[in-house]
Amino acid sequence: MAQRTQRETEPERDSNDRKPPGQALRHPLRVQILAACHQREVTPKEFAEERGIHVSNVGYHFRALQKANYIQVVREERARGSRRHFYRANRPGIITNEEFGQLGPEAQREVSDATLQDFITRCLEARVAGTFDARPDSHFTWTPFELDEQGWEDLIEELTRTFRRSYEIEAEARNRLRRSGERPIQTTVGLAGFESPAEKASGVEGTT
Repeated sequence: MAQRTQRETEPERDSNDRKPPGQALRHPLRVQILAACHQREVTPKEFAEERGIHVSNVGYHFRALQKANYIQVVREERARGSRRHFYRANRPGIITNEEFGQLGPEAQREVSDATLQDFITRCLEARVAGTFDARPDSHFTWTPFELDEQGWEDLIEELTRTFRRSYEIEAEARNRLRRSGERPIQTTVGLAGFESPAEKASGVEGTT
């Protein structure tokens, strides 16, 4: 199971809270919050307004993710007599292999469903905005394979290497952007490798 979208520290838990790692991500909204916190500093109010959700329904989920050590407050600002908290993700992936393996089958499905839903939403937003195909060298590919155990291990290892390299590329780009003042290219990168049902293994591949 590859990392789901990002320092691998053990989430802090109270003595009365023995939930498995990754349990805090079972709610789809929390996956969306964590994805947003990977992209930029974000406040609960901003997140709620962008999605048409009442802020009171969002703050609880921010606090739950903070308690589980997935996000942290990186700065605060005064706003009309209160303090506005800006959150960023603590790590470069939503859930690690180890955390995912410690979840039960139902929780694993819920985390995967929430992550997939968030990715599909991001793709649809790009299609509507006209950015999905805006660059002729953009890449979107899927294809079915038949692999043995060694082939599966080799493929997942290569996907994991690419995943880690993508964060190195982003860090290098951020350094250049700070020096150049160039406008960043908002980019979405998705990697997947999963076992398919036998009867669905052969089909039509897709590439754009």
